[in-house]
Amino acid sequence: MKKIIWLVLLLPSLALARFIEGTVTMNDLSVRKGFVEVPSYLDRKINFRSEPNGKTEKLSIDDVAGFEIIHRDKPVKFVTEYVAFFRLFNSSEIKVEKRKFWLEVIREGAGSSMYSAYSGWSPAAGPNGFANADVENEKFFIKKAGMAYALYFYMTLGRGAGHSFKIKRTKSIEKEVNLHFGTDCPGLFNRITTEDLAAEGLSVVIKLYDDHCR
Repeated sequence: MKKIIWLVLLLPSLALARFIEGTVTMNDLSVRKGFVEVPSYLDRKINFRSEPNGKTEKLSIDDVAGFEIIHRDKPVKFVTEYVAFFRLFNSSEIKVEKRKFWLEVIREGAGSSMYSAYSGWSPAAGPNGFANADVENEKFFIKKAGMAYALYFYMTLGRGAGHSFKIKRTKSIEKEVNLHFGTDCPGLFNRITTEDLAAEGLSVVIKLYDDHCR
Protein backbone atom coordinates (compact mmCIF):
# COMPACT_ATOMS: atom_id res chain seq x y z
CA MET A 1 0.00 0.00 0.00
CA LYS A 2 1.37 3.37 -0.95
CA LYS A 3 2.52 5.44 1.96
CA ILE A 4 0.68 8.74 2.20
CA ILE A 5 3.14 11.59 2.29
CA TRP A 6 1.89 15.10 2.96
CA LEU A 7 4.02 18.00 1.88
CA VAL A 8 3.22 21.62 2.56
CA LEU A 9 6.26 23.46 1.29
CA LEU A 10 6.04 26.96 -0.04
CA LEU A 11 8.57 25.98 -2.71
CA PRO A 12 10.60 22.80 -3.25
CA SER A 13 13.75 24.63 -2.10
CA LEU A 14 12.32 24.86 1.41
CA ALA A 15 12.77 21.11 1.68
CA LEU A 16 16.53 21.71 1.87
CA ALA A 17 16.25 23.94 4.92
CA ARG A 18 14.47 22.09 7.67
CA PHE A 19 14.37 24.96 10.18
CA ILE A 20 13.85 28.46 8.86
CA GLU A 21 14.17 31.70 10.78
CA GLY A 22 10.76 33.10 11.63
CA THR A 23 8.28 34.21 14.25
CA VAL A 24 5.36 32.34 15.79
CA THR A 25 2.32 34.24 17.05
CA MET A 26 0.41 32.52 19.81
CA ASN A 27 -3.33 32.83 20.42
CA ASP A 28 -2.70 35.34 23.20
CA LEU A 29 -0.85 37.47 20.60
CA SER A 30 2.54 36.90 22.23
CA VAL A 31 5.32 36.46 19.65
CA ARG A 32 8.16 33.97 19.77
CA LYS A 33 11.18 34.61 17.56
CA GLY A 34 13.36 31.75 16.47
CA PHE A 35 13.35 28.98 13.88
CA VAL A 36 10.40 26.94 12.61
CA GLU A 37 9.92 23.85 10.52
CA VAL A 38 7.15 24.49 7.98
CA PRO A 39 4.42 21.96 8.84
CA SER A 40 2.10 19.96 6.65
CA TYR A 41 -1.33 21.53 6.67
CA LEU A 42 -2.58 18.39 8.45
CA ASP A 43 0.04 18.47 11.22
CA ARG A 44 -1.16 18.96 14.78
CA LYS A 45 2.02 20.68 15.94
CA ILE A 46 4.76 22.96 14.63
CA ASN A 47 8.41 22.37 15.51
CA PHE A 48 10.07 25.47 16.98
CA ARG A 49 13.57 26.30 18.18
CA SER A 50 14.77 29.44 19.94
CA GLU A 51 18.26 28.85 18.48
CA PRO A 52 19.26 27.21 15.18
CA ASN A 53 20.60 24.10 16.92
CA GLY A 54 18.60 24.41 20.11
CA LYS A 55 16.07 22.09 21.66
CA THR A 56 12.99 21.49 19.51
CA GLU A 57 9.64 22.43 21.05
CA LYS A 58 6.40 21.10 19.64
CA LEU A 59 3.76 23.85 19.70
CA SER A 60 0.15 22.72 19.35
CA ILE A 61 -1.87 24.13 16.47
CA ASP A 62 -4.59 24.88 19.02
CA ASP A 63 -2.26 27.34 20.77
CA VAL A 64 -0.84 29.02 17.65
CA ALA A 65 -2.52 31.80 15.63
CA GLY A 66 0.06 31.67 12.85
CA PHE A 67 3.70 32.03 11.89
CA GLU A 68 5.81 33.97 9.42
CA ILE A 69 9.08 33.20 7.65
CA ILE A 70 11.26 35.03 5.13
CA HIS A 71 11.75 33.21 1.85
CA ARG A 72 13.80 34.72 -0.96
CA ASP A 73 13.75 38.05 0.88
CA LYS A 74 9.96 38.11 1.06
CA PRO A 75 7.72 37.49 4.09
CA VAL A 76 5.51 34.43 3.87
CA LYS A 77 2.67 34.09 6.35
CA PHE A 78 0.75 31.04 7.54
CA VAL A 79 -2.34 31.02 9.75
CA THR A 80 -4.29 28.37 11.60
CA GLU A 81 -7.89 28.15 10.43
CA TYR A 82 -10.92 25.91 10.51
CA VAL A 83 -11.84 24.93 6.97
CA ALA A 84 -15.12 23.91 5.39
CA PHE A 85 -16.25 22.19 2.19
CA PHE A 86 -19.53 22.25 0.33
CA ARG A 87 -21.38 18.96 0.52
CA LEU A 88 -20.83 16.84 -2.56
CA PHE A 89 -23.59 17.54 -5.12
CA ASN A 90 -25.22 20.01 -2.71
CA SER A 91 -23.70 23.49 -2.58
CA SER A 92 -26.39 24.69 -0.18
CA GLU A 93 -24.87 22.67 2.69
CA ILE A 94 -21.44 23.15 4.23
CA LYS A 95 -19.41 20.76 6.36
CA VAL A 96 -16.97 22.46 8.75
CA GLU A 97 -13.99 20.41 9.84
CA LYS A 98 -13.67 20.01 13.61
CA ARG A 99 -9.96 20.86 13.76
CA LYS A 100 -7.70 23.63 12.52
CA PHE A 101 -5.28 23.44 9.61
CA TRP A 102 -2.09 25.31 8.65
CA LEU A 103 -2.87 27.52 5.64
CA GLU A 104 -0.59 29.81 3.64
CA VAL A 105 -1.87 33.36 3.24
CA ILE A 106 -2.23 34.22 -0.45
CA ARG A 107 -3.94 37.59 -0.04
CA GLU A 108 -5.60 39.34 2.88
CA GLY A 109 -8.28 41.92 2.18
CA ALA A 110 -10.65 44.03 4.24
CA GLY A 111 -13.69 42.09 3.05
CA SER A 112 -12.23 38.64 2.39
CA SER A 113 -8.97 36.71 2.35
CA MET A 114 -7.57 33.79 0.36
CA TYR A 115 -5.51 30.93 1.76
CA SER A 116 -4.03 27.79 0.25
CA ALA A 117 -2.97 24.30 1.26
CA TYR A 118 -0.52 22.32 -0.85
CA SER A 119 0.01 18.57 -0.81
CA GLY A 120 2.47 16.51 -2.82
CA TRP A 121 0.27 13.43 -2.54
CA SER A 122 -3.25 13.81 -1.30
CA PRO A 123 -6.14 11.50 -0.46
CA ALA A 124 -8.24 14.67 -0.43
CA ALA A 125 -7.74 15.96 -3.94
CA GLY A 126 -11.40 16.16 -4.89
CA PRO A 127 -13.44 19.33 -4.67
CA ASN A 128 -15.27 18.05 -1.61
CA GLY A 129 -11.97 17.45 0.15
CA PHE A 130 -12.38 13.71 0.53
CA ALA A 131 -12.08 12.11 -2.92
CA ASN A 132 -9.01 9.94 -3.53
CA ALA A 133 -6.46 10.97 -6.13
CA ASP A 134 -2.74 10.33 -6.46
CA VAL A 135 -1.93 13.84 -7.64
CA GLU A 136 0.02 16.89 -6.58
CA ASN A 137 -2.44 19.68 -5.89
CA GLU A 138 -3.06 23.01 -4.22
CA LYS A 139 -6.41 23.87 -2.66
CA PHE A 140 -7.61 27.43 -2.19
CA PHE A 141 -9.96 28.68 0.50
CA ILE A 142 -11.80 31.97 0.97
CA LYS A 143 -12.70 33.51 4.30
CA LYS A 144 -15.03 36.49 4.33
CA ALA A 145 -14.98 39.02 7.15
CA GLY A 146 -16.96 37.69 10.09
CA MET A 147 -16.73 34.03 9.06
CA ALA A 148 -15.44 31.49 11.57
CA TYR A 149 -13.91 29.26 8.89
CA ALA A 150 -12.22 29.36 5.47
CA LEU A 151 -14.47 27.87 2.79
CA TYR A 152 -13.11 25.75 -0.06
CA PHE A 153 -12.88 27.72 -3.30
CA TYR A 154 -10.83 25.99 -6.00
CA MET A 155 -8.13 23.39 -6.65
CA THR A 156 -5.27 23.41 -9.13
CA LEU A 157 -2.97 20.55 -10.06
CA GLY A 158 0.63 21.21 -9.24
CA ARG A 159 1.91 24.31 -7.53
CA GLY A 160 2.11 28.02 -8.25
CA ALA A 161 -1.46 29.19 -8.77
CA GLY A 162 -1.49 31.26 -5.63
CA HIS A 163 0.36 34.20 -7.05
CA SER A 164 0.57 33.95 -10.83
CA PHE A 165 -0.14 31.29 -13.39
CA LYS A 166 -1.52 30.89 -16.88
CA ILE A 167 -5.19 30.10 -16.85
CA LYS A 168 -8.29 31.04 -18.79
CA ARG A 169 -11.55 32.38 -17.43
CA THR A 170 -13.05 28.92 -17.25
CA LYS A 171 -16.58 27.90 -16.41
CA SER A 172 -15.31 26.15 -13.29
CA ILE A 173 -13.81 29.38 -11.95
CA GLU A 174 -16.98 31.27 -12.86
CA LYS A 175 -19.05 28.72 -10.96
CA GLU A 176 -16.95 29.08 -7.81
CA VAL A 177 -16.84 32.89 -7.96
CA ASN A 178 -20.62 33.02 -8.30
CA LEU A 179 -21.04 30.47 -5.53
CA HIS A 180 -19.01 32.55 -3.10
CA PHE A 181 -19.82 36.08 -4.23
CA GLY A 182 -22.92 35.88 -6.42
CA THR A 183 -25.25 37.16 -3.70
CA ASP A 184 -23.29 40.12 -2.33
CA CYS A 185 -21.34 40.92 -5.49
CA PRO A 186 -23.13 39.81 -8.68
CA GLY A 187 -21.04 40.33 -11.79
CA LEU A 188 -17.70 39.91 -10.02
CA PHE A 189 -16.55 37.24 -12.46
CA ASN A 190 -17.13 39.61 -15.39
CA ARG A 191 -14.46 41.92 -13.95
CA ILE A 192 -11.80 39.20 -14.14
CA THR A 193 -9.65 39.04 -17.25
CA THR A 194 -7.24 36.39 -18.43
CA GLU A 195 -4.49 39.01 -18.05
CA ASP A 196 -5.50 39.51 -14.40
CA LEU A 197 -5.21 35.80 -13.73
CA ALA A 198 -1.83 35.58 -15.46
CA ALA A 199 -0.48 38.52 -13.46
CA GLU A 200 -1.98 37.89 -10.03
CA GLY A 201 -3.39 34.38 -9.94
CA LEU A 202 -6.63 33.50 -8.20
CA SER A 203 -5.96 36.15 -5.56
CA VAL A 204 -7.24 38.76 -8.02
CA VAL A 205 -10.73 37.66 -6.94
CA ILE A 206 -10.05 39.04 -3.46
CA LYS A 207 -8.63 42.29 -4.86
CA LEU A 208 -11.62 42.89 -7.12
CA TYR A 209 -14.07 42.05 -4.35
CA ASP A 210 -12.47 44.62 -2.05
CA ASP A 211 -12.24 47.24 -4.80
CA HIS A 212 -15.76 46.98 -6.19
CA CYS A 213 -18.07 45.03 -3.92
CA ARG A 214 -17.89 46.35 -0.38
